[in-house]
Amino acid sequence: MATFCLIHGAWHEPSCWDELTPLLMERGHVVVIPDLPLHDPEAGFEERIRPALEAIDGVDGPLVIVGHSQGTAYSSLVAATEPDALLVHLCPRLGGFEPPPGAPEAFRQGVPFPEARPDGTSVWDEGVAIEALYGRVQAPRAAMPMMMKRPEMANHRFVGPMKS
Repeated sequence: MATFCLIHGAWHEPSCWDELTPLLMERGHVVVIPDLPLHDPEAGFEERIRPALEAIDGVDGPLVIVGHSQGTAYSSLVAATEPDALLVHLCPRLGGFEPPPGAPEAFRQGVPFPEARPDGTSVWDEGVAIEALYGRVQAPRAAMPMMMKRPEMANHRFVGPMKS
C-alpha cells in the first residue's frame, strides 16, 4: 500500500480531507495530512512546506502527494524532494502568483475572490464561496467547507531562496 500526503489549499486546513481519509485507510493506505501555514505572512516557501516534509520523512514504500487548489504549488515543491513520488494535482490554482507568458486563462473566470484585509489576509463570504466554489455540491455538504475556511494570505510572495 501507499502513503498519501494530502496537502490542503488556500483558506483550508487539514480537516478538509476528513471524508477522504477513512476511505484511503480502509483500503490499507497510510495518510498524513500536514497543516501548512499558508495564512502566515512571514512564511516563505521553505516554512510553508516544512510540515509536509516532516510528515513524509522516513516514509518507506510508495508515496502519493496530493495537492489541492493553491496547495498544488506547494505539493510540487514537496514532490521535488521525493523523485519517486506520484504527484496529483486536484483543482490546481496558482492564484497570487504572476502567470507565465502564454498561460491559459484562469480555471474559473469571474470568481469573485475575496479582497485583502488590512493585515494582508483574505476570508471568503460564506454565501459567495458556496455559490462560486461549491455550487455543484449538494446541501448540506456544500456548507461544510465553510466551517473550515480560515484567513489566507491574499498575495503569496517569495521569501528567501529555496535550498537544494
